[in-house]
Amino acid sequence: MASKLDIKTYLGNVINNQLVPTPTTRHSINPATGQPLYEVPVARTEDLDAAVDAAHKESGVGMEWGMEGLRHYTNSRSLWMWKRVFE
Repeated sequence: MASKLDIKTYLGNVINNQLVPTPTTRHSINPATGQPLYEVPVARTEDLDAAVDAAHKESGVGMEWGMEGLRHYTNSRSLWMWKRVFE
């Protein structure tokens, strides 16, 4: 039987199958009760870069685009989805 996952104590982000602790956490507010929800890690720029690098190595997708091309594609795709939802 698998061990139970404690979703109220999250020690960091998982990047490339490794738990990477973060120095900063934050929480949201439950809109139904007004009570704070549990703390979640805040990713740093270097955490995001490491996650993108790991994803590139695994998939090979976007490597020929470079980071600027990938940012442009991601922003364009986000804008396209936003317009479909709200128009």
